[in-house]
Amino acid sequence: MERPPRITHMAVGILCLASLLMPRPTQAAGASAPEPPVPLFASAPAADSSHSAQAVPPQRPPRPWIRAQRGVTITPDALRRLSRPGAPKHAELTMDLITAGTHTAEVAMREQQGRLRSSRVWAGVLKEIQDSDVMLAVKDSVLVGSVRIGRTIYDIRPSAGGGHVLVEIDADQLPDDHHPIPVSRDEPGAPDDAGTAPAAGDSGSIIDVMVVYTPAAKNANGGQSGIEALIALGLSLANTALTNSQINTQFRLVHTAEVAYSESGSYSTDLSRLRIMNDGFMDDVHAWRNQYRADLVALIEDDLGGACGVAYVMTTVSQSFANWAFSVTQDSCISNYTLAHELGHNMGSQHDRAEGGAGAYPYSFGHKEPGVHRTIMATTCSPSCSRINHFSNPNVRYQGAWVTGIDHTADPAKSADNARGFTNALSTIANFRAAGDLTPPAAPANLRITGVR
Repeated sequence: MERPPRITHMAVGILCLASLLMPRPTQAAGASAPEPPVPLFASAPAADSSHSAQAVPPQRPPRPWIRAQRGVTITPDALRRLSRPGAPKHAELTMDLITAGTHTAEVAMREQQGRLRSSRVWAGVLKEIQDSDVMLAVKDSVLVGSVRIGRTIYDIRPSAGGGHVLVEIDADQLPDDHHPIPVSRDEPGAPDDAGTAPAAGDSGSIIDVMVVYTPAAKNANGGQSGIEALIALGLSLANTALTNSQINTQFRLVHTAEVAYSESGSYSTDLSRLRIMNDGFMDDVHAWRNQYRADLVALIEDDLGGACGVAYVMTTVSQSFANWAFSVTQDSCISNYTLAHELGHNMGSQHDRAEGGAGAYPYSFGHKEPGVHRTIMATTCSPSCSRINHFSNPNVRYQGAWVTGIDHTADPAKSADNARGFTNALSTIANFRAAGDLTPPAAPANLRITGVR
């Protein structure tokens, strides 16, 4: 019988030395090593320095909702981490948030549809704070961001003079909500009553949105890349709200463009000029809408003259509302979910029960609990409450604890269920401009406009 070979002490030593010299895998094949946190901001002057004051666009008047602000520089490491093709889809960033101090944000890259793919969007939370949200958008190395801690918002924006500015916002001080304003069907440019067009077959899983912007909004946000990153941020916040609220649709950005329009300083004037055809104001918008098949149209401005946003509200679910599916949003209010709010009006929701008015359904209202929170469509509370990135839904609890709506069957007089209302209307809204449908529908009755944050 053959005897096994003897292993000498020298052989053992050689094997041990070889094992030390061989490269050691640190993780499973194909996985990438987790990258350590990187600072988002380089060292910056104090919030009250002259540099930070210059970082804010000089054409803007003082805004009472701004608590503090300072000029910041986005670090090259952070930009590479957030914009590099093939980079890990998770990242950690440290942020010095003025009065809130330094925190670490944990974010993940969002998959995007339509023109949103031209921006990289990241969403997450501050690791140490439960009631927080972080959203960052990067386009062409320009970063726009929103960090929310309770009722305080930190906006990160490119400035008109170059660089970025970090702004601390008291959300309770943003412009007040406005009551609905009746709209006459006899307004100039209103279409003739030609009946309701039949649905063209879009399922409702996607709502196509076109967002245009004024030169003032573009300049205030550092140029085209800055304003388009802000649009990506706003629609991503809106899509997050739909997901949070278990509403099975998403907004898809189909086109962005600058409109040759000088803001009037009146939200109702600008909304009317956006909607009316052949009035000499923003008339290109209607051709673009048909070309890109946009169900909803939103305009971003720098100053609405006392409102965060304004929109027509659909009180009867009908394709004839398509000619009124327009809204205007102030750029500084986007991080307060105003773009999502205005789109919600186009989709049939009113404010909350306390505000009154009619929506598309008896339960088409936002929900609020004074002193606790309010959903996107609800107005401000007394005592104050945080706005959460949810539409009302009695079947969803915020952070597993607080209700976000009231069921209509259980309490018809107090019901608030945007999820149910939107779901009922989705197939109609998605066919405002379906493929091949280029004929403007007729104007509906019972129209109102509403301006809100």
